[in-house]
Amino acid sequence: MSFSESALHALTQPPCFLAPRELIFLSTHRENVFAPNLLPEFLRQWPGWLRKDPDNPKKPLGRNAEGKWEPRRWNRPENQARYGEALRPDGRAGIHARDGLGILDFDFVISSATGELLEPLVMETLARLNSFASYSSSGTGLHVFVRTRNAELMRNYKLSAGSRGTGLGEWLGDSFVALTGVAIPEYSDRPVVELSAVQEQFILKNLLNIQSKPEKSVISSDDFDLDFLGVNPKPSNRSYFTSLMRWNRPFGMRDTSHSGWNRYLLRAYFMGDTNPSFPEALALSIRFENYFIATAPAEYVRDHHRKASQWHKQEVLKAAEYARERGRLIFTDGGPGYLATPYEQQATHFLNHLMMDKSLSPSAVRLAGMVVAQAGGRSQVVITNPQMARLLGCNERTVKRLKVELQSHSCLRYDRSQLGTTYKLRLDNPCDS
Repeated sequence: MSFSESALHALTQPPCFLAPRELIFLSTHRENVFAPNLLPEFLRQWPGWLRKDPDNPKKPLGRNAEGKWEPRRWNRPENQARYGEALRPDGRAGIHARDGLGILDFDFVISSATGELLEPLVMETLARLNSFASYSSSGTGLHVFVRTRNAELMRNYKLSAGSRGTGLGEWLGDSFVALTGVAIPEYSDRPVVELSAVQEQFILKNLLNIQSKPEKSVISSDDFDLDFLGVNPKPSNRSYFTSLMRWNRPFGMRDTSHSGWNRYLLRAYFMGDTNPSFPEALALSIRFENYFIATAPAEYVRDHHRKASQWHKQEVLKAAEYARERGRLIFTDGGPGYLATPYEQQATHFLNHLMMDKSLSPSAVRLAGMVVAQAGGRSQVVITNPQMARLLGCNERTVKRLKVELQSHSCLRYDRSQLGTTYKLRLDNPCDS
């Protein structure tokens, strides 16, 4: 049985998919983008934002050569805008799905009378993709935002029929969609994910009825394909990963919930992957939650609730510290003469020094780790306080307090500027802390 064919266990539909609070948001912000600052970073940075035509909100406007907004040639990237400009002056805007940004536009799948979700396939799609999703302005539809490199999905399609025999809506790979900004609560803190090959096959087969290339089986009789999780273990560790993915409990495991399995997987990743990194570990943790819901035995999935992104970040740091304390954290497979990359040097110093500084609070350590992860090997990186607050799941006041706490470490300095805080990493030098 492959991942795409397996049944999703314990996906219980909430009694009211469109909750009263979100219904109020929609009714009071029907023509506006609600709380655009809460949209995922990818959407806020997307250059394909468009104003909506005041006379026809379903139609977009593009800028002409003089910078004026008009209906003509809106679909040319050079005539589009950043979200801050498109939202002026009235807060009404939409987005152009193009260049790999895809949107599942589900229509009439929510009861206008009861707020219940009418199509089980929509709930399955949300669970499998685990990406940012919002309600449409009518309150009876929803939009799921994803990224893809599949050229087959960079076009527009009608979605297949649902359980009631009617079409579910459209796949928008090159089209305009009006935004509400009113997120589906369970998916409000999700990023806009890049589709894996398995997720693309699910969309093509179940939502578009397109027969694409044969899907590579996740579980075969001879081996287990770990590529879909982004794992590349050393040969000596591959069988352990395979055993985890087949739900064979390792010796000593008592907690068989998602948290327990995720903990063992992340520890194995940091101790046995060819080239582990913090960003990839975070992506692995999020992807594994989808896999857990889809394939784990029912008794393991029982009572599982989706984890927030902050939970995944904390689990990654815990697993890295666990591996480091046992001397098993290996960043490369390099032999004699190997030259470590700047990121590896930074991450090694972070683990050996900042994470072991018992005078620092766990929150300050997480902030420092987030800086290292965002820098990705660069000597400096600019992160605003609001951005850091979103990354850590806290408020700006907490970010400012944690930055003061880190001032005792000369290996991580920062300067304020109009663009934000410029963090300067000198993790290859001894620290005076």
